[in-house]
Amino acid sequence: MKKTILVLISLASLVIISLIAYITYLGLMPGLSDLVKTNKPKDLKVIYTEEDYSGFMAKTKTNYVSLEGDPIPEESIIFSGQKDLETSFTSAEASARINYDKWAYMPFYNVQIKFNNDGTFELSSNLRMDRIDGFIQSIGGVGYSKKDVDKGLGYLGIIKNDPPIYAKASVAVQNNEPIIHLEKLEVGKIRIPIEKFDSDSFLVKITKQVFSRIPGFYTQSFILSEDMASFKGKIPEKLEVQLTK
Repeated sequence: MKKTILVLISLASLVIISLIAYITYLGLMPGLSDLVKTNKPKDLKVIYTEEDYSGFMAKTKTNYVSLEGDPIPEESIIFSGQKDLETSFTSAEASARINYDKWAYMPFYNVQIKFNNDGTFELSSNLRMDRIDGFIQSIGGVGYSKKDVDKGLGYLGIIKNDPPIYAKASVAVQNNEPIIHLEKLEVGKIRIPIEKFDSDSFLVKITKQVFSRIPGFYTQSFILSEDMASFKGKIPEKLEVQLTK
């Protein structure tokens, strides 16, 4: 996985983390799965092709290598080296980068990411229920005990299909310090009451945790504008990634 998209993936992962945190806090009614009426993600009107994916990869120029064997989730991405990078990428390129990614624990598909001129981004996607556990392990956990996480995952398990999710947040990073404000989080037709817990500080904590697990990574600045995300900093030179079989 290229370094700049890890910024986005770490932010997108907050959707999962917030959901599990809230479910663990509140408990999930058995009838929740009946409230998820549709499996189609919200259309953000972001259209992309494999050419956008190729465009993103060309901008980062990181050596991307497939890992052999069947490593544990925590070792499914190995970073090495370091190089400077200053680039910008569009909503279509970011959406394509995640949607066409072959990482074995990528939990998102049917992805649309939209960058807005007010410094916010929107994420619309289906969430692969069978990859959540491995994904959480790969980012180093979520600050809850394994018992609590297993409980939250158990509640999520009653949703039989891969549910559509939608999130909107304002995001910026300066000198590796993230500033995040989660504005909205929805799963299917259900709006998660994020005001029930201190989501912003929790998301900042998890984002810093993700950053710290990436050797050679440093964000001098990450800024969102209309249909554009601009990154300046340092990224690993090589990524070895466990791919889907």
